[in-house]
Amino acid sequence: MTTVAPGRSLPDIPAAPNPSAQAVLLARAYEEVRKVALVHSFEYRGRHTMVDPVTGVTFDLSPTAFLSAAALASRLSGDDLARSLEAIGVVEAEQLLHDILRLEAQGMFRRSALSSARFHEGAARAYLSQTPRKMMLLVSQTCNLRCVYCYAIEGNFADTGRLMSLARAQDAIRFLDRRSGRRRSMTVTLFGGEPLTNFAMIRDLVPWAKAYAASVGKRIHFTITTNGTLLSDEVIDFLIAHEFSVMVSLDGPRDVQNHNRPNVAGAGSFDLAAPRIQRLLERHQHPESIKVRATMTHQFHDTAALAGFFASFGFRRIGLGANVGFAFDKGPYDLTANDRDEIYCQTEALIHETGLARIRRYERAAYNPLASALLSLHKLKGKRGPKPKIGCGVGRNDQAVDVDGKLYPCHRYVGMTTYEIGNIYDGLDQRKLEEYYRRVLGAHAVCDDCWATRWCAGHCAQYLSHTAGHVVAPDTAACDTIRRNVERSIALYDLLSSEGLDWERLNNEVGED
Repeated sequence: MTTVAPGRSLPDIPAAPNPSAQAVLLARAYEEVRKVALVHSFEYRGRHTMVDPVTGVTFDLSPTAFLSAAALASRLSGDDLARSLEAIGVVEAEQLLHDILRLEAQGMFRRSALSSARFHEGAARAYLSQTPRKMMLLVSQTCNLRCVYCYAIEGNFADTGRLMSLARAQDAIRFLDRRSGRRRSMTVTLFGGEPLTNFAMIRDLVPWAKAYAASVGKRIHFTITTNGTLLSDEVIDFLIAHEFSVMVSLDGPRDVQNHNRPNVAGAGSFDLAAPRIQRLLERHQHPESIKVRATMTHQFHDTAALAGFFASFGFRRIGLGANVGFAFDKGPYDLTANDRDEIYCQTEALIHETGLARIRRYERAAYNPLASALLSLHKLKGKRGPKPKIGCGVGRNDQAVDVDGKLYPCHRYVGMTTYEIGNIYDGLDQRKLEEYYRRVLGAHAVCDDCWATRWCAGHCAQYLSHTAGHVVAPDTAACDTIRRNVERSIALYDLLSSEGLDWERLNNEVGED
């Protein structure tokens, strides 16, 4: 059986018992070409596609050429490969090889073009040269909930009721001002724990920060991530008055929320959070600035049900995250391989039931994961080689400040002392940050042999980071999920492009703000 893509395979090809001399010679040629060329083909809804991992150019294949491309990408060798090529058809298989060699001479399909060593060095220098304008401020390292999967409270750090002082928060704002250089705008995300446990300080900080920013010729915008249980009328008035963007952590209907996110006494939190969040949505003049993020677990990961629930709740922006643990360690609430398959199929149904139709109408949806995937694909059009393997602002715009003023690459690292990268008083330790980037990028050296490296921005850096300080390579299951999603995106991008979709219009009307 010839492997086409992770987790899937071609139908059995009847094997010729005694391959001809021509098939044996062709098999040897296939093995030689395989050493220098990286070819990937896949089937999506009856359409056979081959992609060049270097340029992203795609080719429609006949069924026979598809089998030949799969044989080239497979691990078959020797007589096994010869028998497979004999069964496919030596003439057709030889024609595909000639086409690949011709295109390889033009710079396509070259494995060497995907080598990450020099590329990662340049990426690290680029990251280090940036002047961030954003910061994650952990104003609270305490929480009134005990989410079953929480990485922070009693994970990275114990809940000892610690709150950030106003003076330290002000020092953090001044630090961000210095770091942002000539940038005219700054953004601060208030985070925790549960940041609203420190609302008294927030109430004093925000107007001071706006006045301070104005005094140095800048603007400052605040966002907050909250579990919603402390959204009193006073808090809601404050968030609206100061034009906060709000991320609400809510996992779903009552049974899901109560199971995943109990309070410190073990009681459910839905009846406390839901009406307060509803009040925020109803009173806010710009409800599109409020986004919900649910965390899917092994126990609850029905994407269609969750998207439907949140839409009926009133959210105009919906994000469905997933609890995945670490590349090197999984827990009882982390998604399994079967869970990932189920989510793929559920998402597939959503895409073909409503997602594609909305995209064709250039219509924004509260939840349409396909739109962002396609627009990300479009941005790579014309670019060659691998994509940088740090896809977020970790270490830069996602730098986190804990209650003591210590700096971490992002909020998910807070409490992991081996990843401290300085503090707001002595400044950023450039050497530590540089070493951090080299560790993360170095862990992705395994991506050199992956056909999807051009499209993949790598995994969450913290997902790969061991508490001891070393960063591990991505795990196969997580990579297979990315590869399968990339295949689908490529196929649907080609389909919509053939229909004449205006990608710039889609970006303007449907893309994220």
